[in-house]
Amino acid sequence: MKKINIAIDGGAGTGKSTVAGLVAEKLGYTFVSSGLIYRAIAYYAISQNIDYLSETTMQDNLHNINIQTKIEGRSFAIILNKKDVTNLLHTQELSKATSDISKYIEVRNFVTAIVRDLAKDNNIIMEGRDIGTVILPDAEFKFFLTASSRVLAERRFKDLIKTDPFITVEEIEKGIIKRDKEDSEREHGRLVAASDAIKIDTGNYNIEEVVNIVIDTVKKDKE
Repeated sequence: MKKINIAIDGGAGTGKSTVAGLVAEKLGYTFVSSGLIYRAIAYYAISQNIDYLSETTMQDNLHNINIQTKIEGRSFAIILNKKDVTNLLHTQELSKATSDISKYIEVRNFVTAIVRDLAKDNNIIMEGRDIGTVILPDAEFKFFLTASSRVLAERRFKDLIKTDPFITVEEIEKGIIKRDKEDSEREHGRLVAASDAIKIDTGNYNIEEVVNIVIDTVKKDKE
């Protein structure tokens, strides 16, 4: 039986990870986060004092990186060189480093190989920035989530304030605008909606409503 792939793309803070996880749980699909894999690579570079701003240096160090995924329900964990680093991957420093290393074609090929292997044998829902355009261009269903930079910053603030009491909404918003601009203009893995993707402005809906839109679309197509 043919496996079903669902791609959910969007900028930082649009809720794509949460939506993908909930949809996966309700449909019984496997949830995969490509963004966490990139973050794990960035984490490795920083923890090993590797110059991640050098594409050549990052390429030379990829052979030292072993990434495995652990899937339990809608929980997607990243095992980096036998260590579960999932809870260490959500910092501002990593966001910047991730944006930098994800521009490198060899890093992108490294990640693409990992996630495509997962997609071959599972009904999956995968979220990221170029899933529907590059990684899984033949996905049966594609969605692209958006929201204003202010809405995104306010959402992110609620998470980051727990670990960084000095962070401000304005600082986060500037980072989101800068990162999405860079990701929309870069050569590889550009942040752009696939021509056949369904666009959802998450500023107009709560998470449950977005989840229902995705599920209703999938179920309706199957009828």
